[in-house]
Amino acid sequence: LGDSLTRGVGDETQDYGYTIRLQQELEKWPMVEEVELDNRGKNGRRSDQLLSLLKRGHYDEELEKANIVTITLGGNDVMKIVKKNLFSMKKSMFDKELPKFAKRYEQVIAEIRRVNPEVPIILVGFYNPFSIVVDEITPFDPIISEWNDEIEKLAATDENACFVSVEDLFVSNEDMVYHVDFFHPNSTGYDRMTKRIIESMQQCDIEQMSDGLLGFEE
Repeated sequence: LGDSLTRGVGDETQDYGYTIRLQQELEKWPMVEEVELDNRGKNGRRSDQLLSLLKRGHYDEELEKANIVTITLGGNDVMKIVKKNLFSMKKSMFDKELPKFAKRYEQVIAEIRRVNPEVPIILVGFYNPFSIVVDEITPFDPIISEWNDEIEKLAATDENACFVSVEDLFVSNEDMVYHVDFFHPNSTGYDRMTKRIIESMQQCDIEQMSDGLLGFEE
């Protein structure tokens, strides 16, 4: 579930970004025979929009049979503030919106839990796309970090949730991790995201979370 990062925008191989890579990596795990991918990411999707869909039961059927759920959210919530206040931005605007975003994200998790109480949920953080444009530390760095901190806190309150930090993967474009739009990852960027997601899942003990279904060891 989520936004353009889940949809895979920017992936020049047209490979659905990190999701199909994650599918392929999980299928290499000894305990996993096959993974069926259902990508419901949508460009521009914000937390309020996803929450509205979940409340209407839009994804109930998919969530009910899901063995793992991944989410990317937050980037478009930040961009909404940026676009609305392009020439008069203050950090206080983001600080004011952050608790509302955290509350919506909490409700998103609650809606998933309503349908599927035990499914492991992977909460993927987001990064500062403006760092590449100006090539230096920007006022957005602490804002993105604070928003990611809230997502990480939410993951910590759910024993079957796991936070994945990707902030540091997109600080510069020296390794060419950005798409030509300088906003979304390219295939190299999505490769890195996938590697980080796998590492985080192992650190979170996804095998225990999934009751042995997602076993990465013999």
